[in-house]
Amino acid sequence: MDSADSAEWKFSVDRNNIFIVKAVLTCMKKKIALKHLIYTVLSGILACVILIIPLPYEYEAPGKTIPAESVVKVNGGFTGHSGEFFITTVLNEQANVLLYINHLLNPDSVIKTLQTADIPSIGTREYLCAPLTSDPSDIQTQESVYRAKLFALQKFGYTIPSRFAGVQVTDFFPGSKAIGILKPGDIITEIDGVRIRHQVYLYRHINSLYDKQKVFRVKYIRDGEEHTSDIEAIKDESGRISLGIFMQTYMQREDLPVNIEVDTTGYSGSSAGLPIFLEILHQLKKEDLAKGMKIAASGSLDEFGNVRSVYGVRFKVKGAEKKGIKYFICSKWNYEEAKNAAKGINVIPVSDINKAVEEVEKLKN
Repeated sequence: MDSADSAEWKFSVDRNNIFIVKAVLTCMKKKIALKHLIYTVLSGILACVILIIPLPYEYEAPGKTIPAESVVKVNGGFTGHSGEFFITTVLNEQANVLLYINHLLNPDSVIKTLQTADIPSIGTREYLCAPLTSDPSDIQTQESVYRAKLFALQKFGYTIPSRFAGVQVTDFFPGSKAIGILKPGDIITEIDGVRIRHQVYLYRHINSLYDKQKVFRVKYIRDGEEHTSDIEAIKDESGRISLGIFMQTYMQREDLPVNIEVDTTGYSGSSAGLPIFLEILHQLKKEDLAKGMKIAASGSLDEFGNVRSVYGVRFKVKGAEKKGIKYFICSKWNYEEAKNAAKGINVIPVSDINKAVEEVEKLKN
């Protein structure tokens, strides 16, 4: 091999080596880039998982403030009034890391330990209608909507009877002997052969006989069929005696003279009873009941038209304030809580639906 051939061969080898080195480096770079990509993706997934892992806490904050006209439709009613009524809600979720961080940035939110039961120290009547601990709130919602329709039509001038048909189960106390026998939605009509039309009668019957008997024969209706079961009563730590159920008086459904549709998609529970009542009356009347004002309300309507206390009023007040609403109507039992939470909104306490209408009519824009 002459010198020229030797030089050409050496150059060819060097060039091939360079190609090989470049190829190796490229592969190494691709492997490193792939590792970085994998690490980045895994880190992102891990971060997301950590952020949404449930914590043993409950997160509460102001929820949506909903124009009542958007969910209430009265057939032949008047809409488009300049005044508006609003439904207020509470955001209630099991906390995670993300919500905990949100809580640190949101002074209107609260983080508290998860509770399996929340039975307030209030009177017997409110105790029996305490906030629910599972999720049968649709039962309360249905009863609340019917009462709002009935009372609004009666207030407008229609003659419709208010009849009590029994006691509806909404939930159970921890340790209740009725669990597995009764279900949320069941309507109790008799106890030991005694007709029960109202929850107070059920409570009185059990308490008057508890020293003599512990087991009661309960007749109830489920899905239109009648059933009978023996249920043992319980006594809680405070000495209250009951069947171990949360309940509400069930009102006999009447054929209402006006078709009223209420969409409950965005909320649940009984606290929307008062604003729905006001909105139905608003649409029944030709004149603007709200007189051009924005008025929020929250209150549960009992079977007599009284406005009962509800949970989370302080959050609802804050939610209404953020919407620029001028007035907030609530039960007189929630007045102090609402007043303490209010900064730029006027809180109006009421005892019943008649007082609520009277207070609205007195307001001036």
